[in-house]
Amino acid sequence: MNESSQIIVVGAGIAGLTAAWQLQKSGISVEVLEAESIVGGRMQSIRVDDAIIDSGAQFLSNIYSVIPKLIQEAGLSDSYVATKEWVGLISHKHIALIHSKKPWHLVSSHLLSVADFFRLGLNQFKIFALKKKSLSFNDITTWIQYDDILAYDWIVKNFGKSIADELTSTLINGFYFQSLKESSASLAAAVVGFSAYKPQTMTLTGGMGSLPKKMAEQLNVKVDVRVLSIEENSTGVVIATDSGTYQADHVILAVPAPNAKKILRNPDAHTSALFDTTYSSSATISFLTQDDWSPPESISCAYGFLFKPRWNTRVAAMTIENNKCASRKTQGYLINIMLSDLWAKKMLHLSDDEIVAEIRSDVENVFPAIYQHIQAKNIFRWENAMPCTPIGRAKLVKDYRDSRVSTNRVWLAGDYLGFPWTDSAAQTGVWASSQVIQSYLL
Repeated sequence: MNESSQIIVVGAGIAGLTAAWQLQKSGISVEVLEAESIVGGRMQSIRVDDAIIDSGAQFLSNIYSVIPKLIQEAGLSDSYVATKEWVGLISHKHIALIHSKKPWHLVSSHLLSVADFFRLGLNQFKIFALKKKSLSFNDITTWIQYDDILAYDWIVKNFGKSIADELTSTLINGFYFQSLKESSASLAAAVVGFSAYKPQTMTLTGGMGSLPKKMAEQLNVKVDVRVLSIEENSTGVVIATDSGTYQADHVILAVPAPNAKKILRNPDAHTSALFDTTYSSSATISFLTQDDWSPPESISCAYGFLFKPRWNTRVAAMTIENNKCASRKTQGYLINIMLSDLWAKKMLHLSDDEIVAEIRSDVENVFPAIYQHIQAKNIFRWENAMPCTPIGRAKLVKDYRDSRVSTNRVWLAGDYLGFPWTDSAAQTGVWASSQVIQSYLL
């Protein structure tokens, strides 16, 4: 079989679907090829019994700029809702509850001193408040000025050691399974800048996967088509798959960096540098509890819990999914547990029962006796969970984009061209589609 299409997008994660969505809106014919039997990539949800489980990406935010528009255009506005806002920061057996719109709890919970609190607020205002209109929290290239220093050093310099150790390192570990001491300050600056605007955590009532599913229904998507190679020539692009060969005028390659590296033939130096992006690993372990169990009353108001990395716990974060959205489980509780990068890399090869046994002490430090009330469990393994952001990655992305010319026929999209959050991945799809549109109309 030899098929011809004007534009082909490889990968039906949120980056690839966003790229295809933008192209279709512009009146350009586009076809999406996806290796798996379902769309969404790491933005997936499944139904188990009376529960909707987010198996990968866990939340959205009202500060996002791309995904809220996609939600509206896809017809899902009514299902876009706010979660509960309390979050617990865990060190040993102490849980400090904080609230994005009640920052004084950073002091009342004994997480920060009064002096640290005021220094944080003042410097957040000085560094970010006057730049609100020019800040892009999903475009890594706009944060390149912070890309030549370690995140930990930048936080200590601007906000103090307590902020670095007690707050920011916990956020980076819990949300992205990464280390403040191994990341570029571009990541830390974006996270601190993001938090300065009191973001509201959001979700979709039908699960995170309901957005890519809805988008795919309105696009030309072929699943179970594994791309083996992509090769650019003088007349177009040849895409070899396990279902036959395709030819296209342009291709947007929107899969994780390790997969893209295996597919694209003869990449240039800028592309190859991005393909070497490393990823943190994790796993999402979901517990469906019996009706007779509930979280301790003192923390039952919280949606999420983040573990301080210095305690070297196997778990990086946990969520009470009922507090994300009341319909996530109609009876009992749904608890999601995410492994830290270090322990995920050690444990992903273990069986489900072995992983559940390994994390028991960390989980029951927060949710006592939950293991006696588990009704069902599911585990989703993510070897490439989040792209790491070491010093220099923002520059690599900018160099790649700056080196593209109108005659290029293969364009990259995906999480490793942005920050490790969903809206940033979607933004890379917007960028890639805009390049194709410009080239296509020449």
